[in-house]
Amino acid sequence: MLFLPLFEAYALDSDWARRFLEGAAAWFGGTDAVVEPVDFASEAEKHSFAGAGNYVSGLEDLWLAISRKAERKEFERWIFDAAYDCAMADLGQLWAKLHPEDWSRSSQAFAAAGGRLDKQNLPVLTRVYLAMRADERLRARRVQIWLDVADRIEQLVRT
Repeated sequence: MLFLPLFEAYALDSDWARRFLEGAAAWFGGTDAVVEPVDFASEAEKHSFAGAGNYVSGLEDLWLAISRKAERKEFERWIFDAAYDCAMADLGQLWAKLHPEDWSRSSQAFAAAGGRLDKQNLPVLTRVYLAMRADERLRARRVQIWLDVADRIEQLVRT
């Protein structure tokens, strides 16, 4: 579930994601690192490759967890949302590789509505979502992603 190298490969002019994650890692490591805010909406609009929107949303969720100094329950929710969005970025990238025509159709429908769900793109996006849920390769990848997340959590708990 390491989407960063892929993001950097597509977003050649942008190193903000790496800098953001390095700051977040230092913050989680207990340092007084300052994690600089990012204009996440602007960054999401710049990148239209498969998974980019989900990945930027995941980084924004991570930012919200850090910046709000949230209570534990809210903090955990933001962290889970970040993990979920990054998992969806990975799955979106795999879906686009396996089904480029469906990816193109759904991304065009979403873009035509300004990145929002509406009456016209909802049927297209619903069909794609259901097809993604039924695809055995994506199902296997989804299981692997969450097993990896569980392994990392277990490692952290043990230390």
